Amino acid sequence: MTGGQENKLSMYLTIRDYNVPYTAITSTIPNFVVNNTSFISLIPQIQSLSQQQKADTTNLSASKMQYRNNLSVQVADYARKLNALAKFTNNLALLADTKITESKLKHMADTAVRDYAQLMYDRAQSNLTTLPQYGIITATQNNLAALISGYNTILSKPTVGKIESTKITKQIAAAFKSADGYLANMDAGVEIVRLTQPDFYFGYKKARKVGTTHSRSFTAHVAVLDKKTGEGISAAMVSFIDAGGVVQLSKKTAEKGSINVKSMTTGVYTIKAEKVGYTTQTVTVNITDGEFTQISVALEK
Repeated sequence: MTGGQENKLSMYLTIRDYNVPYTAITSTIPNFVVNNTSFISLIPQIQSLSQQQKADTTNLSASKMQYRNNLSVQVADYARKLNALAKFTNNLALLADTKITESKLKHMADTAVRDYAQLMYDRAQSNLTTLPQYGIITATQNNLAALISGYNTILSKPTVGKIESTKITKQIAAAFKSADGYLANMDAGVEIVRLTQPDFYFGYKKARKVGTTHSRSFTAHVAVLDKKTGEGISAAMVSFIDAGGVVQLSKKTAEKGSINVKSMTTGVYTIKAEKVGYTTQTVTVNITDGEFTQISVALEK
């Protein structure tokens, strides 16, 4: 969920709880009970979809990291053994290919780790008859091949994950839209008792505003992250460029790698994030005035 949706859900929960002790009043308001019942039924649905969205992202990330760690250990071990063979046989090409450590693998891109693992497998396969005494045999080759295959499958899942996440995002948006519709009907009904039940009326109006302030405090929040570590990058320059190519805002990220944008005219913007030592990245976003937009940009060294 977006920050604005989280705040709106907080307001939904407040409205739900506020109405409980006032059933004697709300039962006299035309259509209030029907709309309130439908409104309340959507809250657990939204919560469940949100939890599923977060769980899918967390599980995929954990699986990828586990595969990457296991593969890195095996690749580094292969590199050490093949490097020894290269030195003993004066194989300069193999010597150049095997100058790798777990530390270097740790800082490689995901696809680079996969490609280097495949390189080690191929080099070992080419020298398999001379490698048993180094601890590389057909069984270890099969094990490395299985790790590469599994890791490659995991790397392809983010695309699938994005598709599923998009579906859930749309379902969440649809649930919020329906809830807002029921809530609007309840708002209209409450106006009937404004004079006869002022305590209930003004309490309802106050509850109705809970959680909405934050979503209107900022137009956007941009987080610039290191692609490999996931940590925020401080002092990165973030620029908002409009459809005409004009820079509307440029601002450096704070210590934790993020900036807040208080106000930005509705429109489509290119967000450019750059810092010396990193590859510049751009993303395109649709900014709507009055709505909170969360943006993440990953930079690679």
